[in-house]
Amino acid sequence: MAYDMCWGAKVATANSPINSDVAGLQQYVDLGVPASNIVLGLPWYGWAYKCTVDSAANSTEPCTVQDYVTDWYGEVAFQWGLDDITAAWNDNGQPPITLDESTQTKFFTYIDSSTSSLMQCWFDDHETLSKKYQIAEEYRGIALWTSDMVRIGGSNYDDMWDALPVRN
Repeated sequence: MAYDMCWGAKVATANSPINSDVAGLQQYVDLGVPASNIVLGLPWYGWAYKCTVDSAANSTEPCTVQDYVTDWYGEVAFQWGLDDITAAWNDNGQPPITLDESTQTKFFTYIDSSTSSLMQCWFDDHETLSKKYQIAEEYRGIALWTSDMVRIGGSNYDDMWDALPVRN
């Protein structure tokens, strides 16, 4: 399971940072689990975070996540399918997308027109997942988590499936 590594974060971050993926796989190998028995679960969804207003100064840096009253997930952090993330990007003027090099995850920042909240969406797509698939293939295999969060026939559907490695 290489997803939801961001749970409870105070700063917006990746769902599945590549450095954590590698470290997790290696820890299992170090424990004696044969690499041929390891399957890495990777997400087909991302996270949208409500940011503090002072985070707006630099939209290409991770924002500080707003405080919450009772529930981090549901008040300030939300799991969104890639189609929903693409829609938010399109609906909010297609803000610049930044690749966070250390996590190999993309994100963008925008003001939500319906709530006036400063938001930051962190997500993997076919490009970033391709890099994570390569690492998983070095061990054994890949599992998809929430492939149903990319709608059949949606704008991301073919790219996401095409990014998966093919074994002969």
